[in-house]
Amino acid sequence: MIDVKLLSGALGAEISGIDLTDVSDENFNTINNLLLEHKVIFFRNQPLTSEQHVALASNLDIRNTCLCKRFK
Repeated sequence: MIDVKLLSGALGAEISGIDLTDVSDENFNTINNLLLEHKVIFFRNQPLTSEQHVALASNLDIRNTCLCKRFK
């Protein structure tokens, strides 16, 4: 179950109960919708490899080009 904890009145939320290593379309759509709704989202305790982090950012199209170049 996904839990959303608002961090301020204007923007930002801490998201728990979601696995960022799950590369399904459903999971990415959920994350993208949360990002659009809250503008800034935080995930704690996600054991992502560098490659998984780049894949997540690439699918959400929020890549930091320096980070992507470093790990490709």
